[in-house]
Amino acid sequence: MSKTIDEEIEEIEQKLGQQSLFRSEDISLLHFYIPSEIGHLTIRKLGQLGVIQFNDLNRDINAFQRTYVDDIRKLQTIYNNIQYLKKQIVAEDITVKDLDNVNDLPLMSKNDIDELAKKISDLREKLDNMYESRKNLRSQLLLLIEEKYVITESNYFFEEIDSRNVDLEDENKNKVIHNNLNLNELTNKSGSSSSDNANKSSSLNSDGKLNKENNPENNLDNSDGEVMNRSNLKYIAGVIPRKTMPVFERILWRILRGNLCMNHSEIEEPLQDPETDQKIEKNVFIIFAHGDAMIQKIKRISELMGANLYDLDVDQEVRRENSLKIFSKIEEIHKVHQATNNSIINDLRVISNDIETWQAAIAEEINVYEIMNMLNVNVNNRFMIGEGWCPSQKLRDIRDTFKEVHKISNTETEPIFEIVPTNREPPTHQLTNKVTQCFQNIVDAYGVAKYKEVNPGIFTIITFPFLFAVMFGDSGHGILMALAAFVMIYYEKLLLSKKNLNEIFAMAFTGRYVILLMGIFSIYTGLIYNDFFSKTFVYPLSRFKMVDKNTQSSEEGMKNVEGLLRDKDPNYRPYSFGIDPAWIDSENSLIFLNSYKMKLSIILGVIHMLCGVLVNLCNHIYYKEYYLIICKFVPEFLMLGSVFGYLCFTIMYKWCYNWFKPDAIGQPPSLLNMLIYLFMSPGSIKEDELLYHGQDKVQIVLLLIFVITIPWLLLAKPLVLRSRAKKREKELKATDEEKENNTNRDSIVNVAPDVFIPENEPAKFSMADTLINQAVHAIEFTLNCISNTASYLRLWALSLAHSQLSHVLYNMLLDTLAFNIDINPVVNGVIIFALFAVWFTLTIFIMLIMEGLSAFLHALRLHWVEFNGKFYAGSGYKYYPFSFERVWKYERRKNVAN
Repeated sequence: MSKTIDEEIEEIEQKLGQQSLFRSEDISLLHFYIPSEIGHLTIRKLGQLGVIQFNDLNRDINAFQRTYVDDIRKLQTIYNNIQYLKKQIVAEDITVKDLDNVNDLPLMSKNDIDELAKKISDLREKLDNMYESRKNLRSQLLLLIEEKYVITESNYFFEEIDSRNVDLEDENKNKVIHNNLNLNELTNKSGSSSSDNANKSSSLNSDGKLNKENNPENNLDNSDGEVMNRSNLKYIAGVIPRKTMPVFERILWRILRGNLCMNHSEIEEPLQDPETDQKIEKNVFIIFAHGDAMIQKIKRISELMGANLYDLDVDQEVRRENSLKIFSKIEEIHKVHQATNNSIINDLRVISNDIETWQAAIAEEINVYEIMNMLNVNVNNRFMIGEGWCPSQKLRDIRDTFKEVHKISNTETEPIFEIVPTNREPPTHQLTNKVTQCFQNIVDAYGVAKYKEVNPGIFTIITFPFLFAVMFGDSGHGILMALAAFVMIYYEKLLLSKKNLNEIFAMAFTGRYVILLMGIFSIYTGLIYNDFFSKTFVYPLSRFKMVDKNTQSSEEGMKNVEGLLRDKDPNYRPYSFGIDPAWIDSENSLIFLNSYKMKLSIILGVIHMLCGVLVNLCNHIYYKEYYLIICKFVPEFLMLGSVFGYLCFTIMYKWCYNWFKPDAIGQPPSLLNMLIYLFMSPGSIKEDELLYHGQDKVQIVLLLIFVITIPWLLLAKPLVLRSRAKKREKELKATDEEKENNTNRDSIVNVAPDVFIPENEPAKFSMADTLINQAVHAIEFTLNCISNTASYLRLWALSLAHSQLSHVLYNMLLDTLAFNIDINPVVNGVIIFALFAVWFTLTIFIMLIMEGLSAFLHALRLHWVEFNGKFYAGSGYKYYPFSFERVWKYERRKNVAN
């Protein structure tokens, strides 16, 4: 007897364990059977629920040949009109009312959509007409304003000519022409200010010299020396963009061979271009020349250069009357323009309250029809058949949604779904929150976890900021970083409400919890390193006694000192926490810290990689691949532990052993030499390099283990897979024979077309491919044991670099300069304050931002390559459910980007 859907859901819920970040959420494959008449309503309700990732059952059909493509085109037209209206609202600086909840939008019928489409279309048409009217008004206004400036500026020039009534001989003797332009001046000067009426005029011949014959200021006649009447000259007046003025002058000089007189001045206020709404700086010009042919040439050149030409009367009274008329027209057009602009703003302000609701509603409808295009309606026109992935703990919600749809629609047939077992890989859905999301993004940037694979994100929450802090170990810098993150978290709601955050700041804000943990861990490692802005915390508690030998050190400003441990004190204890502060300012501090941090990096790296190998054991157990425990996990663990795990043991043993006691085994040996001789001369250890008794036998055993694991890792897995493949072939052959014997050839079977995505067929086994793949893996893992361990030395290198750079900044700016100034109290205070500001600024930009980014990237590499490479396949794909909330978030991001 088959189970009901409620019984199946209850059974699945009983099997569900505690969902966490350790593994992805349980996902079930569902098949949907939805009556066609309520298909739209059902898909819309599922979009509000937002838990189903639909599979495309029409993947072989072109997107333009699907059932609902016409509806999507119609909705897309409406959506484009809404986007246009919203763009105009934003352009007019009108506040748009935000949408509170996208799931509360009412259900829209086709009539509602048609009415909304007509309303939006009418609004756009009305606005387009008003925009066109406003544009025409602005064009007329621009022409009138330009003409006003042409008349005003030309008045100065004509008044200057009329005022000249001096004797010709005296003028020829005494006149000084101030504005004689040559070729070089044309390239460097384009005009003078109209405010002081310093207008330029030029008249040049083809030789580049002043042409007095055509100069209206001279007005000479060559034959008898009488004054020429200015009515013999032709002139053109207009306005041209200021940036093209030098080119305009040069072209006129070239084409007319210098036979012209040109006067121009700047318009002080920029004029608004009605086409682009941009402010453009322009110049007024007036050009005098002889002959109609020359005037026509000048007109054509002016039009090509974008100049607007205006008629200008010589009579001053006529110009005055025209000026009054222009002022009157400008005032009238300005009033009409203001009324049109107010009407546009009022209409946009009315629709600004509903524009986001319309946009969300149409975006939802488009997505509903896109999902309906993924369903199959060709097999049976009465039903829509669909397929999708859903989190197993949300199955009851889907059942309740289908019941709600049936109740609302009052139809005879209820939409149903069935839970289908499958061998296809489901999508990966990690349960995250605002704290863990950024850490999960770090992992997903490397690769999305395979379904139910152990998620590295849960380990990254601790290991990532810790390894960062090992490289960034300074409590002072950690406090500043943690404070910056705390401020972003404190104003989290305010910053989330802002839509136009700076791109770089938005990236930092997304990782605010990562930055907070990195700062906290840096404080911790800074305490261990005893490092606070390159200085120590509590120097008086040192366990060393420093004795001055009164000899100069090799380094300037430092003395050779000898540290004496308090061995003779019966109450002596080691320094309680971290590094003894005496090491920080000692001459050999770099030698000591160099060795300490290098060995610490090796220990942390090997532990980190061994944890990755152990995580792989969890994957083998979960997927029931027990043969991989013997064929892969054991040899990998032994290979890594036999050499580099042993190296970590010797480092800690060397630290803990008292090499100065009377019965000590000898002098502390070099561990680097020990590791080399482990491979080069196994079992042979010099007396002065002995670490512990029985060391030679232990190292021979470890070397044998390392050598054995190489062929073990290479051959074990292919041989097991070959055996399993042969067994599977026999089982399949027996099954096929049984089916053939039981087949009734006379029976007629009605086979319905299979509309669902087929199951994955088992891959055909190839011994050659398996051997090649395993050989690559064995070689890669063996070499990575060495290279990855060496890669963790970046912890040591960046930690030392950070510490030394901080030390240099402090010593150069504060210790050497600020604290040694002795002029007078006021000057000392000012200089100390200035140097402190410089030091603090460099600390922020160099030590926190640049060094922090460097340490972040190195920590990222250690997690992606060294840690994840030991167990993480990263071959999955993300779970993207059909959700109206996701649709609206995407629309908002798109609006901000535009």
